[in-house]
Amino acid sequence: MKRHGGTAVISSSSEGTEVRLKLPVENADKAENRNGEAKV
Repeated sequence: MKRHGGTAVISSSSEGTEVRLKLPVENADKAENRNGEAKV
């Protein structure tokens, strides 16, 4: 992830563990989802 400019965030709570992975989009004209994150 880090080598390609991405990030990983891990959050834990009493309900479980959440992992968020983000990578930059190489092609800016790709559509975005409702969270503003690019679809791959």
